[in-house]
Amino acid sequence: MPYQKSDARNEFEDRIAALIKTARIASKKKNNIPSAVRDLTYHAAVFEASACLEEYIKSVIDDFAFRVKAHNPPLKAKDLPSAVRSFIFLKSSISMYERYLYAGDERKLLRELDVNSSVFEITKDDNILTNKVTLSCIYNEKKYPSTKNWRRLFSRLGVNDVFGSVSSIIKRDAEATLTSFNDVRTAIAHQIPPSLALSDVIRNLSNALLLVKGIDRLLYRHFTAHAGQCCWPATAN
Repeated sequence: MPYQKSDARNEFEDRIAALIKTARIASKKKNNIPSAVRDLTYHAAVFEASACLEEYIKSVIDDFAFRVKAHNPPLKAKDLPSAVRSFIFLKSSISMYERYLYAGDERKLLRELDVNSSVFEITKDDNILTNKVTLSCIYNEKKYPSTKNWRRLFSRLGVNDVFGSVSSIIKRDAEATLTSFNDVRTAIAHQIPPSLALSDVIRNLSNALLLVKGIDRLLYRHFTAHAGQCCWPATAN
């Protein structure tokens, strides 16, 4: 089946469209909006677009996880990308050793390390995926749209060159596009806010739209290659 936009992408695009509409209203002289209020509107649009990028990443991964766990017949561990399974196992293992280092309870650690314990379920190909499986660990602390965070996040999903892959889809340097967007967002948040024109707002929000377009298509290919078309989180599926 051909690519379909994810629900998360549709929600993202709707919100960005609303932000651009609000910025256009603020820009019109006939509305007699004070320049300070106009500037705040422009800054808020860029700032909220950054938050929307974070929410998109969270939503598309959570929605995929929901589809995987709700699949009938049930899917197996081997239907997830191997990098995802490895990272889930890694996080569970780290938690076990952290508890041991804190409490020194060797017997509890040995029970948790038993090859038949739940921590190893994700490593066994034919184990049924249950509601215990969560993918929130994939994006926790890494969904903020920085180049460093997204490299880590997407490597956890099994995508080792996220910016190269997205660049080939959108026909533009994806890393430079994200860096440019973040430079404006960071200046608003931590420095003297830059003076923005309506065209600056539209350009930056359009860049965010372009990035999500590329990421959504990339994740579509990646997720459906492992779990199948029916697990792609689009309403039409």
